[in-house]
Amino acid sequence: MPTISKFYGMTIYMYPVDHEPPHIHVIHDGIAYAISIETGEELYKQPLKPHAKRMLREWISLHREELQELWETKEMRKIKPLDQYRKEWNQDIRDMRYAAFVAWTYGCLRFYLKRV
Repeated sequence: MPTISKFYGMTIYMYPVDHEPPHIHVIHDGIAYAISIETGEELYKQPLKPHAKRMLREWISLHREELQELWETKEMRKIKPLDQYRKEWNQDIRDMRYAAFVAWTYGCLRFYLKRV
């Protein structure tokens, strides 16, 4: 079973030869799930925990085309995990907060200088 990604306690893998519809297999908390690539829904009755489902849907939406390509070509390779994206997003948020702080400080300084 070729593992294509691991993040937040989830192991995601895809069998090179598997039945339709296109899907990935996920192991989370020792339970196996099959998740549709197209919809992000569970293929079987086994419900995935809500927080894990949200993260998995986010990851699938980021990599849907890549997952479809893996399914069609049967060439398994690693895909970037979700936690790497979150680190990049957190850095972007810090940069935006700093820019907002600088703009606010500049605005306060201009206001003060007008009054003096």
